[in-house]
Amino acid sequence: MFARTPRFLADLPSNLIIPTDVQHYQDTMTQFIEHVKIAARYNNLKHQRIAKERYDRNRSNPQYIVGQHVLIRNRVSSANKFSSKFIGPYIVINKLNEKTYLVQHSTTDHRAQVTVKDIRSLN
Repeated sequence: MFARTPRFLADLPSNLIIPTDVQHYQDTMTQFIEHVKIAARYNNLKHQRIAKERYDRNRSNPQYIVGQHVLIRNRVSSANKFSSKFIGPYIVINKLNEKTYLVQHSTTDHRAQVTVKDIRSLN
């Protein structure tokens, strides 16, 4: 294609003389495959880091304090298109980790564990 012969990663240069010793060839190929795996792992981690940086560039990071009134996303499966998207008010009881909060409904005492993706500030 395009007047070039394809080159594959495992191709050895044609000027090398491949020894007839099978064990030596197997050891060489095993070592080569290990180097390829390390390079692929490094390349994968590099591209994951770049993708995360690109994603986080425009992402907001809301923080809620304990006792703050919030709304949570309505996850009821029977909801129709005229139902409200968020229900509440809920009170933040505890911050479980960076993105997860434990909230409690102010009147029914229903507790739920929600992520910041599903929380909106009431203020």
